Amino acid sequence: MKYHTKIQRGYAALMTAFTLSLLLLVLSIGASASALFARENVSSVENRAIAKHAASSCAETALLYLASEIRYEPNPAGDLVQVSKGVFCIIASVVWDSNKATLTTKSSVRGSLVKIEVEAIVDIERDKPVIITLWQEIK
Repeated sequence: MKYHTKIQRGYAALMTAFTLSLLLLVLSIGASASALFARENVSSVENRAIAKHAASSCAETALLYLASEIRYEPNPAGDLVQVSKGVFCIIASVVWDSNKATLTTKSSVRGSLVKIEVEAIVDIERDKPVIITLWQEIK
């Protein structure tokens, strides 16, 4: 009888150690996955910020074109502008309504797409500035 009790105690200790090991393994995998998802989330926010700044730079470039060239219109596929090494944006469209131009730019950085819309009043006389009446991100 005494031998049988030792085996049962050893079995209980083995099962307890196995259960605790399994629990620690699950917790460590969960913590690793959580850290990975947090890193991806931070990367996504950074890519969106870069895309937003690139689209804004494209809008500034389009406004420069509007100020220097009367009735500027991009190619039907859009004008590609290099913002920095490996970062591009597109002046997608310029729609004219009398002397008001509505321009749309977009930029995509690693899957994060941002579109900017700008409305500006452009006077034909070169001495007058381009007046921005609207600057917004399009969802």
